[in-house]
Amino acid sequence: MITLFGIVAALVLFTLICRRSLFAGTMVFLGALPTYLVRFDLGPVPTTLLELLFAILLVTWLIRFYDDRHKTVSAKNLLLHRKVWWVGIGTLLLIIGGFLGLLQTADTLSTLGILKSYLVEPILFGWILLHVAWYQNVTIGIKVSRNIFCSFVASFALALAIPTAVISAWAIVQWGTGITIPVEWFAFRRATSIFPYPNAVGHFVAPVTVFLFAALLYRKPNPIFKRSSEKWIALVVVLGLVAMFASQTEAALVGTVVAMTAAAFLLIDRPIKQRL
Repeated sequence: MITLFGIVAALVLFTLICRRSLFAGTMVFLGALPTYLVRFDLGPVPTTLLELLFAILLVTWLIRFYDDRHKTVSAKNLLLHRKVWWVGIGTLLLIIGGFLGLLQTADTLSTLGILKSYLVEPILFGWILLHVAWYQNVTIGIKVSRNIFCSFVASFALALAIPTAVISAWAIVQWGTGITIPVEWFAFRRATSIFPYPNAVGHFVAPVTVFLFAALLYRKPNPIFKRSSEKWIALVVVLGLVAMFASQTEAALVGTVVAMTAAAFLLIDRPIKQRL
């Protein structure tokens, strides 16, 4: 009963946030990504708290998208923009590839569930972010304001930094104390954080750590973050690296270091010798 009350309260609160500000709703949704671990049945259909949050965000976005159709920065202008067409073509190819994958399995129902969670919903969320970015007059080349761009990326990064910090901090606590590590991973002292297995730590933390590191290095022409936020982001990057070490996800750790090195090479404004 307590769990049900908490889920309902979270959904109501998120609905109010989305109605007040779609931008705030997208940022809260990013911060709530780990809620896919909250699983339950909605009648005969299994679902997660994250999926219900996404359903609320999607409905709110569709209403906003419809309401904006007559505005200067309209849905029509967005859809007719050349760069958006390229994004649309890439999206279409992903969808075609995903549905072609259905031909390779006999368990169609299970595959449709995977397709929904790993392809359709992320693509829809990507388009929501694109529209929010357009609405903020940010990323696709019309009257771009660098200050607005930095503000948007900073909000995006800070939203992702919160769950990453929590996941990483708990993985480090597990690694140091051994508490709550599942039995099958305890002998190797592999931290799992809030997840049931250690590789999930790397799956979540690695890409966010690289993104935060790249955003931290960005200085063209101004830094993405304020000075106080830079310290917090730098701390999260360090926590992420230590968490991957604690979970012994070597592939994620090596990939992260390589990607961070590439980011440093591309973003640090120094002569080639100093970069090397």
